[in-house]
Amino acid sequence: IENIGLREFGVSVDFRSKAKNDWRLAGRRARMIASGVAGPITGEGANVGIIDDPVKNWKEAHSSVRRAEVWEWFKTTFSTRIEPGGSIILMMTRWHEYDLAGQILQEFGSVEEGGEWHVIRLPAISEGADKDALARPKGEVLWPERWSKEAIAERRRTLGEYAFAALFQQTPMPEGGALV
Repeated sequence: IENIGLREFGVSVDFRSKAKNDWRLAGRRARMIASGVAGPITGEGANVGIIDDPVKNWKEAHSSVRRAEVWEWFKTTFSTRIEPGGSIILMMTRWHEYDLAGQILQEFGSVEEGGEWHVIRLPAISEGADKDALARPKGEVLWPERWSKEAIAERRRTLGEYAFAALFQQTPMPEGGALV
């Protein structure tokens, strides 16, 4: 916002409140509060709550204790801060079938299934235009300038199907499961 906010959006940071984890827009009620999972947001409200990567790594994602902590934080702390009519945006790598996204979809469902959540899934390799948010043909890679087909194939070989399905395709499988 400091770099392009005024030029692109007509907004700027209020320099009286510009801590990296709590700042406001000049002349507006808008405020941004940043906190990690279980961080200090009690007593705050939000019209839009954004969760970005609620787990740090594979080990956390595969810890049933950590997944339970994140789920309880989401239910009892984070989601209760959202104002009526507000929204939640969750951005994350799908590390495990029962990660936060998996638990949310199990509890509340996707819009496509008659539930509440809009899901935008961007797999590294398209599964076909009818299943792809970007309408890519089957087999097309998401970001070819960064990850060529050959580089993706090498990652798949190195990671194995279980980790590749989770990290690159955003479709975690049950542990010990197989692709059909």
